[in-house]
Amino acid sequence: MDIAVFDEHAAPFSAEVTLEAAETDALTTCALARLARILKCAESDARTRAAQLLTAREMETYLRESVMNRAGDRALAEACPPFVGEPKTEALTDFFEGAPFSFRITVHPVPAMDLDMETPIARRAKKRASARGGERTNAQGSEGCDEAAKASETPADESRPGPSDDEAAAREGDSPLPRDVEGRTDEEFVAETLRARLNGTVPDALVDDAFSRKKEEFMAELAESGITYREYRIANRVKPQDVKDALADEAFDDLTRDIALDTVFMKQGLETTVEDETAVLADMAPGREASLRGELEATGKLWMLAQKTRRATALRWAMGHLLEK
Repeated sequence: MDIAVFDEHAAPFSAEVTLEAAETDALTTCALARLARILKCAESDARTRAAQLLTAREMETYLRESVMNRAGDRALAEACPPFVGEPKTEALTDFFEGAPFSFRITVHPVPAMDLDMETPIARRAKKRASARGGERTNAQGSEGCDEAAKASETPADESRPGPSDDEAAAREGDSPLPRDVEGRTDEEFVAETLRARLNGTVPDALVDDAFSRKKEEFMAELAESGITYREYRIANRVKPQDVKDALADEAFDDLTRDIALDTVFMKQGLETTVEDETAVLADMAPGREASLRGELEATGKLWMLAQKTRRATALRWAMGHLLEK
């Protein structure tokens, strides 16, 4: 496999990957093996069974994308800088089994942003009932709770303001993505505080991409629950713009939280270990760590595991070095 990078400092970063005929053939065989597992049939019967369910064009698309994902995953590990979001692939030549094949893979490197990694993070004050009977923290007299408030209302990009604590609390009853500010764990609190400390401009391409992924996840969740988007809005009494705004806020918060943790990892010169990866797999699928890793490898998504492990390592460092005892 040949990996060509023309500008290693470009943003977005892209690499052109060229496979020899034997490599294309080997990855095609792996794709068919996975298809056999999905269809619960012998590998020798995978093509025949698939032909009953897929058109020739759909089968070609499945094989081409599977090959690009597996080869792209390897290229990301070997030649690409740490990135946020998902990689994009684009075929550069026609795909034929047993023939050379070239494609481009593109990612968005972690943007260079400032982050305070010296000021200790004060622990949160305990909740107390407000005069109106609600559950709000006594944020005025505590530096730790001030950090929590900033985490909910201070964005990394000032041109994209997030909701205040009051707005977040008001949305809990009707937001498609309710936010339990008070119910955060210490890990979530520290991650959110780091997100609030992030200073700089997030590229629009990253923001747009994050929103698109969040919208897809939301629609998939609705479909899985068996209700339509319209039924959801009627049941929750929300307008389309309300849903869009809530999804945009949630996507931006997730994105900047990832950037903050990636920034900690890179600037502190941290490294991940096999044990770190195993711990992340155990958290994702307790008791099925090996099978999950195998599935991520088969689908060309080990890059996702690398991201999660990197951020878990960064968060562990922040918990140990920044959170006051």
